[in-house]
Amino acid sequence: MKNRRHYVFIPIFLILLSSCVAGRNLESIECQGETWIATRLFFGMSKSDGGIVTPKEWREFVAAEITPRFFTGFTILDGSGYWLDETTGKKLNEQSKIVIRVHPAGNKELTKIKEIIDLYKIKFAQKSVLRWDSPACVNF
Repeated sequence: MKNRRHYVFIPIFLILLSSCVAGRNLESIECQGETWIATRLFFGMSKSDGGIVTPKEWREFVAAEITPRFFTGFTILDGSGYWLDETTGKKLNEQSKIVIRVHPAGNKELTKIKEIIDLYKIKFAQKSVLRWDSPACVNF
């Protein structure tokens, strides 16, 4: 019986803790570094003709288009995306690559990001590339 109390207490504690964190205004957190932008780009690996972007094609795209624009650094993660296709009503999923770039604010950087997105959409016949920007407090 004593152990069962822990099972009840832990979820209650986690709920209370999450409500405290959610209630905080993130903008009021003092940045101990510089405020930059974290951009995440989600590239789908499925082509409209039913094929996929091969590992070789992805590496070539990274080398030719992303690396020259983000030469000071970026990170690539593997992902698996799920969504509802509004035109067919089908639930779909596909493998994806997530490119993370943390950068100072500025039009020059935004132009590079837009170029990468546009080039990928054209080269691999994509409808979209998801872009997610958020403030980031960085220290080096």
